[in-house]
Amino acid sequence: MTSMSIVLCCLLSLVCCSNASTRASDAQSGRAASGGMFGISRAVHGSPLLLLRDGGAHQLSQGNVTACKESTGWLLPEGELSEEEFGRKYGSALEKCTVSKETAETAADQMRVLIDENYVYATTARAMNVELLAAWEAGRLMDRDSLSVSCKDFVTDVFEVYFGVCHDRHFSVCFQFPFSEPFSTPRLRKPVDVSMQTEKKAEKPVETCIRNVTTLPRPGGGVVGFLDIACFPGKQPEVTSAVDAAMSRVADTDALIFDLRNNMGGSPELVHYYLSYVMPPNTHVIDTYYRTAGKYVYTLTQGVTEETVPGKSFGPSKPIYVLCSNKTASGGEEFSFDVQLQKRGTVVGDTTWGGAHPVSPFSIGSSGLSIFVPSGTSEDPLSKDNWEIKGVSPDVHVHPDRALDRALEMIDDHAKLKVDSLAFV
Repeated sequence: MTSMSIVLCCLLSLVCCSNASTRASDAQSGRAASGGMFGISRAVHGSPLLLLRDGGAHQLSQGNVTACKESTGWLLPEGELSEEEFGRKYGSALEKCTVSKETAETAADQMRVLIDENYVYATTARAMNVELLAAWEAGRLMDRDSLSVSCKDFVTDVFEVYFGVCHDRHFSVCFQFPFSEPFSTPRLRKPVDVSMQTEKKAEKPVETCIRNVTTLPRPGGGVVGFLDIACFPGKQPEVTSAVDAAMSRVADTDALIFDLRNNMGGSPELVHYYLSYVMPPNTHVIDTYYRTAGKYVYTLTQGVTEETVPGKSFGPSKPIYVLCSNKTASGGEEFSFDVQLQKRGTVVGDTTWGGAHPVSPFSIGSSGLSIFVPSGTSEDPLSKDNWEIKGVSPDVHVHPDRALDRALEMIDDHAKLKVDSLAFV
């Protein structure tokens, strides 16, 4: 009997057991997380960087490409690719990347330990590892008689085994392979129509993730503020200064639109910082529980808006609108979720991505493999609910391409109704 077989037998006796000190019961009710680092995402401007959902970017090894398998396809430096696009572009390079049987078995063992010690739900972690070990024994990760397996096939099979149990949108498995051709420019959403802007779009440092901040005069009078936010990087001084400037610029507008249709998520602290400009001070918006590595102990972090903000506040009463799509992920979803649950504004667009667990990245020895393990869970302090898997359902359902127009229509209708009411009085 191999060492993996012995571990499999041991885990089979444990998988149905629960530990009273864990939050495993939360897994059954579908509770999810916000906070920490929200996994990997697409890079920006075609540079050889792997952009994390916390807004940080990691330089890749020269001449190598990192590819990560997740629930919606493959994430690479130039963006998200389908299975067909990935194979078509990198086919010849992928054929040269293989994992030996010894390396594959060692990697599977290491991933099992990482999942067991770090995945947020202990019982789910055990079930995931039972499936992985069973898949290895059955030859589903590589043929019994093979001496090696392609990197892509191994990563795909490991991902599908684990994801088939946890269904966690933030879980991903990655590998590196040699590739020397230049990266292509990522596919980004077309910016808002400049004809609607009163000022030229200012260039913003990429690390702030503020794509656009402007004001939109309306035909019936009044001005609408507009912010296009690509992600929520960490709460560094240079980032919060940019947020202060952006929010101050739109503070005196009559209504405010946050465009999160392509927001990849990020730091919950920065989400709460933005919300501090549109919600009352000290508003308790989220509770996040993080698992302590290797233990069944959880630490609680409460998400609360700031007591004061350095810039000029938009205030807690004027109307706000949040545009979302199925590409709105993680922290972008928490922003939408918090606005909706606090009844602070209107969410317009399509149901969001459905990923809410913060993750921790781990390298698998020197194999070039890595794994992103969801390690936390969070809940709305009022409803005890979240957006994991199901996403945030908008208040007004409309195709994402129509979301901005629809929000402006609603603002105009509201303004007209207000004028008519005053005229009647």
